[in-house]
Amino acid sequence: MIKFIKRHLSVLHKLTSLIMLAAIGACLIYSESSAKTQPTAYSDTVFEYSGTIPKIECSVLEISDIELSPDESIIDVFVGDATRWNIELSKSGSRGLGLAGPVIVKPLDDDLKTSLVITTSQRTYHLELKTSRQGYMPHVLFRYSDAENSLLNNEAPEDTTALSNEEELKKQEALTKDDYLISGDPEIMPECVFNDGHRTFIVMPDDIDSKTLPVLTFPKDSGSLFSGETSEFLNYRIANHAFIVDGLFSRARLSVDNQEVEIEYYRVEG
Repeated sequence: MIKFIKRHLSVLHKLTSLIMLAAIGACLIYSESSAKTQPTAYSDTVFEYSGTIPKIECSVLEISDIELSPDESIIDVFVGDATRWNIELSKSGSRGLGLAGPVIVKPLDDDLKTSLVITTSQRTYHLELKTSRQGYMPHVLFRYSDAENSLLNNEAPEDTTALSNEEELKKQEALTKDDYLISGDPEIMPECVFNDGHRTFIVMPDDIDSKTLPVLTFPKDSGSLFSGETSEFLNYRIANHAFIVDGLFSRARLSVDNQEVEIEYYRVEG
């Protein structure tokens, strides 16, 4: 009986040793795996401000900041999934004068994807956010074309295809302003709407307060009886009390507080 007990104790001791070794090995493997999957912080990511939608990669437990042009202030920020994404505004002391600093983005889970819209005093940004386990973009900023900077500064752009002077603007206005039907509250009614075949200009009255400029959106029918309206994504910026939209739209809406203006584009024949 004693020999039997000793034999079984020896077997149990060996099994215990094997289990402990296996556990240690599993811990080492998990540790190495965790180290390998630690997301990499990319260097500064620069996007061209254009008609495309930039894709920004983020990671759980990491922060990404989106830096905008220093001459614009943020009006509003909209995120598709506000439950699983934290979006905050950070005021930078170097900017001062009430101008907003970077937009801070932090995902709360893996395998997420959503849209982010930032409207400012100069432009609107349509962005796509998604999480990644491999890497993330800690600092995102934008590069703006010389033609756009000239428009915003009321200077003639070097691009010969752009509208370069007041005479050309008036010519395009006369050709296309009757193609737009405008209705809504007179307090935020634009003076006129026209296009140059590539961009649309929504000219607001000179006496409108720049701090209370309406928000511009582009609603469209979803085609479904159950989902109602959706939004079309078009970039725009604001210069000299005018919204300059990259592209042509079928419908647009200006809204502030309880006031709204609807703009519809249709082609006038003849």
